[in-house]
Order: sequence, then structure tokens, then C-alpha cells
Amino acid sequence: MAGRSAPPPTWPRPTPEPPFWADYAAAGPLRDAPVRMLVNNVGISLRGTIEEFSAEDFARQQQVNDTAPFLITQAGLPASPTAGASSTSPERPWPHWRTLAR
Repeated sequence: MAGRSAPPPTWPRPTPEPPFWADYAAAGPLRDAPVRMLVNNVGISLRGTIEEFSAEDFARQQQVNDTAPFLITQAGLPASPTAGASSTSPERPWPHWRTLAR
């Protein structure tokens, strides 16, 4: 992060991409199966004061923690068995509180 006296963190070099597309092709009809569950088990927490955070640090954290789950969920919605009909309104804790995903 900007402003610290310690050297900036180094990230490991990217590993070769796993044979995802070969596995995807081998899945055959499972590609068209409905999405019944989506697990987002990724997140980062860059720490420091606001003075130490650069705009790049903030953008990276937002991309991993907010943008990626949104885009993954959005991409999976068409394959959901209830596509276009999801709602949390039966679970709302207050009478006038509404949350709908269409």
C-alpha cells in the first residue's frame, strides 16, 4: 500500500491455467443443468489507514469482494430453475422492507 515504509507486497506469478475447458467439454449435458447453488468463497481484506490506501488498492478490493460475486451471480441467473422469479420478500423482517431480484 502507498505510504508504508515496508516494501510493497509481491504476488506469486500466475500458475498455468488448469485444463478447465477440457473438463467443461467432458461435462457434456451437465453444462445445461440448472444452477441450484452458488458458493462465493473468495474475499480479500487489505488493511491500513485511509491515508495508506491507494485508489488501486481500493479498486482491487472492490473488484474481488463486490464486483466478482455480482457478475458471477448475474451470469448464473439464466440457468436458475426460478430465473426471473427470485425474491426475499417472504423473509423480510419489516412490513415495508422489500428486496427483489429480477
